[in-house]
Amino acid sequence: MGIYTWVSIEPVIEPLEALVIIASLVGKVDEFKIGKINHFPKFEINVDWANFLEKAEKLLQGEKYMIKKSLLSMKKGGEDD
Repeated sequence: MGIYTWVSIEPVIEPLEALVIIASLVGKVDEFKIGKINHFPKFEINVDWANFLEKAEKLLQGEKYMIKKSLLSMKKGGEDD
């Protein structure tokens, strides 16, 4: 029908759940927006955000997506946008 669709997966609290959602929606929506939880150290501290980002971007190859700055700053190698 030509209706543009997007999904916002944020704040990511449980990375595994977010990856399952991403995988289930690849090819079904037009754009993904992904961001990590912020300002809640008890949730943030135990997550390997660089690993999550790497897995998410791998799933999103060929898809249109946007990674929020706070998550992008966790990229391996310290790359920041």
